[in-house]
Amino acid sequence: FYFYFFIFVVCTILMVSSTNLVQMFIYFEFIFLPSLFFVYQFGYSKKVTKSILFLLTWTLTGSFLVLMALAYLWGVYGVVDFESLRLLKFSLIENTLLFICFFCGFAVKIPLWPFYYWLIKVHVEAPTGFSIFLSGFLVKTAFFCLTYFYQMFVTPQLKNIALCFIFVGALDASFRMWSVTDIKRLIAFATIQEMNLIFLFFILLG
Repeated sequence: FYFYFFIFVVCTILMVSSTNLVQMFIYFEFIFLPSLFFVYQFGYSKKVTKSILFLLTWTLTGSFLVLMALAYLWGVYGVVDFESLRLLKFSLIENTLLFICFFCGFAVKIPLWPFYYWLIKVHVEAPTGFSIFLSGFLVKTAFFCLTYFYQMFVTPQLKNIALCFIFVGALDASFRMWSVTDIKRLIAFATIQEMNLIFLFFILLG
């Protein structure tokens, strides 16, 4: 337990202090690795293996999108540093595709609508302590990473698209919460609602 907690702390410190986007992404992924251990080791039922598969499938899909975009930036421009990338000028097509990859990649991990199904499964099967950690910390690290890429590639048109996703996600989570009787599923939808609202205020007030 202390070893995995140590990994969480070290990777979090390295992630928030790095301006190299590849390094930041790697540290972020290492924060997720101990999460698999806690869900699998202390899960409540035999369905925990299915929850692990949902977690891996969805989050690795998001990681693949982010890695494709980072590989493009490195291959074409030779830089992955945040400050250096902010000085570059991208074409409209480049900017749009990079925004889609980064936005969708981290939207899976936050998660935003419609990529949140894995969170419901993991919340139900995970131990209570990990559910609290997942809602209170882990999804916030994904949002922290997304803010870097959002600032670099957002345009007024893409901002409006992101707002549409957020509004739909907030309404969807709100309506679903009324029909939920399981407390852990309720917490999961509350987390989705919370992240939509945090992202909404970030866009409007940022």
